[in-house]
Amino acid sequence: MRNLFLTIIISFFFLSCSKDLYYNKTSAELAKSTLQVQDKTTRGDGFIFKSENNEVVFLQGTTDDKSTFDKVVIVAFEQGVNCPIKSGTTEYTDVTYFRDKRSIVIHSKKDNMIYLFGLDEKESLDKIALLKENPTLKSNAFKTVLGYGISVLSGKWNKESFLNTPSASAFDRLISASIIANSRLSTFSFDGSGGAGDCTSGGTGSSSCSIGSWPDVSCSVTCNSGYYACCKSSTTTCTCIKIPAP
Repeated sequence: MRNLFLTIIISFFFLSCSKDLYYNKTSAELAKSTLQVQDKTTRGDGFIFKSENNEVVFLQGTTDDKSTFDKVVIVAFEQGVNCPIKSGTTEYTDVTYFRDKRSIVIHSKKDNMIYLFGLDEKESLDKIALLKENPTLKSNAFKTVLGYGISVLSGKWNKESFLNTPSASAFDRLISASIIANSRLSTFSFDGSGGAGDCTSGGTGSSSCSIGSWPDVSCSVTCNSGYYACCKSSTTTCTCIKIPAP
């Protein structure tokens, strides 16, 4: 019995070390492959959430406080989301932000998977193709989550409050869960509608916009063709609004 117990402990230790080794090796190769085009990288525990408003939301906490998160990426879809990953934790995660603000790469320690979150366009697929040119990364599974808009936010939110807020919109949930900015935000219902006159920055003709600065909540958004970017400081929302048909 003792020998069996020792065998189990040794096997678990070996598997844990192997998982760390492969994850760190993949992270190093990703950093090498994206060096010329990346803006920054964040690290910390990640969580995937699918809203009822056709959004895939990635939450990341980069501090030791496991009850909060401080980075958010939202990909918006026109129809029901067919996301290749299930809602839930992605364990320890590296996130690479590109300078063009049109996509990000998520490298999850859970199964050592690599995901591209971004706009549904040829450039996003080209980035995956570029990564696959690295011989070390070819054996890894690559998955994409592509929509018509990608929003990136920084701030501080309570994770439990975000998950338990009864709203279809990810932005409604963020407002309810905000720790830093909640005292200055008014309650509102976000439905993705609105006119150019409602935008603090962006508006008709804009494909991207941004508002805010640290330590307050800040956000930016980049949109695909057929949409315009709208950023509202009153609610700290950065979204894409469909251009009406002529």
